Amino acid sequence: SLGKLYFWINYTKRAAQAVSRIMTSAINFNETLNKFQVSMGKYYERSIKYVNSLTYAFNLSTESIMNYQSSFMNMLSALGGLSSDTSYELSETLTRMAIDYASLFNVSIDRAMEQFQSVLSGQIKFSLASKGLLEKFTPLINGKSKQVKL
Repeated sequence: SLGKLYFWINYTKRAAQAVSRIMTSAINFNETLNKFQVSMGKYYERSIKYVNSLTYAFNLSTESIMNYQSSFMNMLSALGGLSSDTSYELSETLTRMAIDYASLFNVSIDRAMEQFQSVLSGQIKFSLASKGLLEKFTPLINGKSKQVKL
């Protein structure tokens, strides 16, 4: 009958969409894992333990923590003048600080990571504007030595 035909078409369509989402998630995780392995290098074993501890402690996805920490590691390594040990330690610290910041200021973890990365890349105005502090810090950013009251 026509009703059964519509049922099977819709059922098959939904099953195909589910399989597609699963495959997309697997591919995205594989890409994140590759980025993480490359950026962590010799610190991979140590960093995977750190990621697992954060995942367990904060109930966050392993993929997102790996992505955040590898992004920090890449940015810190590109700065120059930092040893790889220092870059790794800072990537751990910044990842943890951004999670704490998100909790403290009640913002999403993605937003907190974006703000920390913007500060690290020298875009301090973005970070300050998001908290409504830009007007108070504008004299300091422009290099004027004026007393600023918070």
